[in-house]
Amino acid sequence: IQFGDTDDADIGRITYDHSDNSLTFKTNTSDAMTIDSSQRVLIGGGTNVSSATVQVSKTTGGVNVDNLMYANSANSPVVRMSKTRSATIGTVGTVVQADDFLGLLGFNGDDGTDIQTNAGYIAMQVDGTPGSNDMPGRLIFATTPDGSSSASERMRIDSAGRVGINAVPTDYND
Repeated sequence: IQFGDTDDADIGRITYDHSDNSLTFKTNTSDAMTIDSSQRVLIGGGTNVSSATVQVSKTTGGVNVDNLMYANSANSPVVRMSKTRSATIGTVGTVVQADDFLGLLGFNGDDGTDIQTNAGYIAMQVDGTPGSNDMPGRLIFATTPDGSSSASERMRIDSAGRVGINAVPTDYND
């Protein structure tokens, strides 16, 4: 499907490629978004360089994702990561377990081989046994030391509010 006007007949296009089973949207004759055969969304063109479900690529300026809210209220925009142990999409009710990861923000850099090496992350884990409307959590901060490719936990805030730096928090009342 092509879109255009009298000055340019194919300035926009939606193309399905049978050779790789992908659907590509073009704007101003450049790839704007591709949905590949694995249902991954590639924004900004190019090829998939990670296992991510959504990949945004850009060659100029920064790659920014804005979550804007315009409201005369105390509310704010929300970015939420949620997890269930259910293996069926749309089905909830399978309780997560202690030590399950609920979300992770990872930070990788190009090491000359690929961009899969992790420099650090911030993660949320279940910190105890969940129950109905009860979800104890711990926040973990990890960094990768020089000469390594694996991040290690450096700081933790547990569900009791205790902070541990380079050590798991202990109960100081013991």
